Amino acid sequence: MRGLRRKAAATALAVSLGSTTLATLVATPASAAVATITCSGVTNDVAGSVAGANKSSADLLGLLSSLTGGSSELTLGVNVTPDVPASVPTGSDPFDAKFDFVVTLPPSLVSPLQTVLGKTSLKVTNATFAVNASGAATTTLSSTTPEINLALGGTVIVNQSITGTVTPEKAGLITYRPGIAGFSAVVDASVAGVANIGTITVTCTGTGVLGSTSVKPAGAPTITDNPISYDVEAGSSNEVDLETEAGIVPDDENPILWDSLKIVSPPAAGTASLTDGILTFDAPTAGGTYEVGYEVCAAERTIDGAEGKDEVQTLTFADTKYPGAALNTHPLYFTLTFDGETTRPIPMSEFKLFDVLPVAVDDPDGFIWHGLFGKPIVPSAATVRAALEALPNVDPGEIVVGGGPTSINDLSTPYTFTFAAGLGRTDVPQVTVEDWKTWLPGDVLEQIISAASGLGSGGGGSTPEPPTYEQSFQQLFGSTPISIDQFWKQIGDRFVYEIMQGIDIPTVLDGLTKLFPKAPTTATTVAGEEDIAPSSTGPLCAQGVVQFVVPGAAATTTTTTAPASTTTTTAKVAGTTATRSSGATAGSSRTSVTG
Repeated sequence: MRGLRRKAAATALAVSLGSTTLATLVATPASAAVATITCSGVTNDVAGSVAGANKSSADLLGLLSSLTGGSSELTLGVNVTPDVPASVPTGSDPFDAKFDFVVTLPPSLVSPLQTVLGKTSLKVTNATFAVNASGAATTTLSSTTPEINLALGGTVIVNQSITGTVTPEKAGLITYRPGIAGFSAVVDASVAGVANIGTITVTCTGTGVLGSTSVKPAGAPTITDNPISYDVEAGSSNEVDLETEAGIVPDDENPILWDSLKIVSPPAAGTASLTDGILTFDAPTAGGTYEVGYEVCAAERTIDGAEGKDEVQTLTFADTKYPGAALNTHPLYFTLTFDGETTRPIPMSEFKLFDVLPVAVDDPDGFIWHGLFGKPIVPSAATVRAALEALPNVDPGEIVVGGGPTSINDLSTPYTFTFAAGLGRTDVPQVTVEDWKTWLPGDVLEQIISAASGLGSGGGGSTPEPPTYEQSFQQLFGSTPISIDQFWKQIGDRFVYEIMQGIDIPTVLDGLTKLFPKAPTTATTVAGEEDIAPSSTGPLCAQGVVQFVVPGAAATTTTTTAPASTTTTTAKVAGTTATRSSGATAGSSRTSVTG
């Protein structure tokens, strides 16, 4: 056998020094994640007017919620498909990340646009969504679409993609969550000529984990000579001791598992085998450059787990107080729904017949008594908790209710729902307000505003002015006479019309809207997360290449400048000694005995 001459050039096809199993992991799209995004109208803008008075986006969302009996907050259903690496090595370069958002607009926004405002389409401007990365990397990715035109039919969906780069900062877990979002809805419509709605702007916050990337710790072996290259004769058998010739050294003091050495890519011609660290290559007779890829691993490392979080939700009253004045305007009761199950009515009114006999707020006859004479009360946290724990899908201790208003004159303190025990440390469904029973049903306000559209111009109505008395008499006795019934109807319409001209209907309606208590809102302030158990990296591996060049064909190489100082390493191949050039540091040497 002929001696192996190690080449000082590195091939273009070689695996680089930093190449490891971890470094070559590719991005694997995760399954779609579900997030909850809650939006509230901004308070510092002029989004329209009611009875000539400027109103903010928050005010107008409150008005729309009164018309439909819904919430003044918008809860968007969001599906997010992340495209991020499942794992990357510590110290790796920034990687690309992409999140495809599919946002469903809630019926609480779409329904009043269609039924009350008669809209068939909606223009959304400056739709901004964001993703926050935290943990082993900290950054925010965001995207803004200047304009989106939506048809208001069936389910209304907005699609948006967020792309950017994430830079790993340390070992651990990168967690992706929805960030601050917002958009403007260009409505440009009016309700009975009284409420004029222009552009409603909302800001949004989100909860839920969209995905994660594990930044795995250092520890894969370092291959200092990669690739190594030799000149060999056609048809010869050659041996290389990888344990000494490839410069394989531990990284971060992580021990090398020498028995893990294996061939991962065979040569294009000839044969290769690896036993006890010795790579044997039987060269073919045809000239060419033949590469043998190998892999070596170090011991596995443990990735620390993370403690989960108990979900926390809130319920906040939209109004500031219910003093019982102004026609005794106060709510009677509300119910809560959790995961498809609805509570019994939670009273917000108290009434005793003859000051002795309590009348249930949900009694068929109780509505009148409570609506006229009921005393507003605020339910205690214990009362709300008892109602939730009475649900068939909630065990005692699984929802801890705290906070809540202590006075009917100050409703600013929200209730907090902390999920514990069997519902702790997991993402749970949102608690929502199901029934909101008030002294006047919410649809009464809609009927009043609708009726206002038929009043005279003094009320800003759109119904045509009825004929005058003189015109009605002329029509009764004209060439094409109207019936006597038509005559009297026109006379009556004219009478009502002239009376209504003296009433300031916009002012009256603006006052009426304040008599309808608005439904409370619920939100998630801390998203529940499961415990993340400690995990293993598995063996940490690196790959290298040994290149054999058989004379007779040009090797595919790129020439590199040899160091000013070189050392000579002596190798014995089948009893023959040959010299090969090495780029090792001056003064160092390695000897491999083969054959």
